Amino acid sequence: MSFMPGARNAQVDPHKLRYLVASGKARFFTDHGFDPRREAEWTAALRQHPQLNHVETVHGVKYTVRCSLPSPDGRNPCAFTVWMVDVGQSVPRFVTGYASPRHNNIPPAP
Repeated sequence: MSFMPGARNAQVDPHKLRYLVASGKARFFTDHGFDPRREAEWTAALRQHPQLNHVETVHGVKYTVRCSLPSPDGRNPCAFTVWMVDVGQSVPRFVTGYASPRHNNIPPAP
């Protein structure tokens, strides 16, 4: 496992975040203190997710990240996020995210 290249500059498209908020996936996030009216808070947490956790799998330029997502309520749930680095680009962009069961064989990030 490794960290996602360019994670410090990761981007979350506001349209993707609004889609996530409107989808059935939003309950996982709202159950952990995220508020749909505070997009900046969600964006900041999502951008931190690949910086704090190891990349689980790499599919070309698509990255998946699992585990501790910094949340407003401090419980920092295990989340699964997907990021894409487009061809010719070096900045990851957020694709989607949802609840992820914690697996015993995946240690939390230091």
